[in-house]
Amino acid sequence: MILMFYLGWVTKPEWISNIDESPYHVIQEVNPANKEEYKILKFNGAKIKKDFELVTRVKRLEDDENKIKVIEFNMEGKKYLGDVLDSIPFGILNKNRTGVGATTLEIEAKRNSIIVCPNKSLAYSKSKSRPDGLLQYVGSPIGDITSSTSPKDIEDYIDEINQKISDGEDVYKKFLVVADSLHKVYEVIATKKKSLESYFLLVDEVDMIQSDATYRPKLEDVIDYYLEHPTQSRCLVSATLKGFSNPQLAGIDIIHAEFSSPKARNITSITSSCPDITAAKQILSTTRDSSQKVMIAYNSISCIKNIIELLKQEGGDEISGKIAVLCGMYGRKEVGEYYIELKGNRLPKQITFITSAYFVGVDIDEDFHLISVANTQKTQSLLSIEKIFQIAGRCRK
Repeated sequence: MILMFYLGWVTKPEWISNIDESPYHVIQEVNPANKEEYKILKFNGAKIKKDFELVTRVKRLEDDENKIKVIEFNMEGKKYLGDVLDSIPFGILNKNRTGVGATTLEIEAKRNSIIVCPNKSLAYSKSKSRPDGLLQYVGSPIGDITSSTSPKDIEDYIDEINQKISDGEDVYKKFLVVADSLHKVYEVIATKKKSLESYFLLVDEVDMIQSDATYRPKLEDVIDYYLEHPTQSRCLVSATLKGFSNPQLAGIDIIHAEFSSPKARNITSITSSCPDITAAKQILSTTRDSSQKVMIAYNSISCIKNIIELLKQEGGDEISGKIAVLCGMYGRKEVGEYYIELKGNRLPKQITFITSAYFVGVDIDEDFHLISVANTQKTQSLLSIEKIFQIAGRCRK
């Protein structure tokens, strides 16, 4: 059964009602003249911005005491979540589209936040998104950060923000945390004997945690922290949400952001018995007579090295200076001189290869030609629809 709430403005609001069916919490305004007309004011802690009409659907389980199964809200005509909401709702948010500003919304929310990012490039770039320096990066060295974040760094930051609050400034503690370093923030908060309820925990791009936990075991710890965190102060977010095997997650409330019109993309599909050679030809044809940048998504270091050699054979050694490889630490030694860490929102070279470490949670604010490669001889390189969707979503322009 689906209940649709039409969110038209009521001229003289007289009734405010609550739907408190744990773990869902909806505050709505009912038109006393027509009880079938509702206006949702707030759901799962997220307040809908004034004068915004938001069509919301509440799906219920008919075979489970008619309990709420999922809440959906339509983002028709809006690009960013911040256009609609004042903060991220608690629970599990399926945003259904990349680049809708979930992390930015939580950064701007008027509350303390611990924002867990899937990789340090995203955590670092987001921490530099505000000029006031009030966002704290927690992770290993990158960019102008020359050492790993220490417990003392976290303590000093908390003390700094507390002092600003004492001085009357309207500021909040905002941690941008690499998943592997989340434990540091929790340990300091525990040492200071502060309540975790005073921090909203946002785990961004949780699907990457699901897919990469096999070779990054600490990623699983993030889910443990999430489950221990206060229920109404936590959210898992993804644009390509998968099912959860953990039974504790399977029962958590889900909220869907719905977009009526999909993004238009011009896609060419090429089938080849020699994908590395075909990819090299595509790269050369795109870059030979222009400054057009190319990003190649290929989850195989050995194949990337093979393509680089093919490019050098065709384009000469001078092409080496135009190539970069963005990959995890495990591939750093293998790619040698081509290894680069992404420290900003632009591709570092004209020809940039990325492995799965960069398929999710990276913002590239410039145009580029995208080549995604799936090689049946390299099973780790095979691409699901969800991965293709995420890879294409790296372009935020």
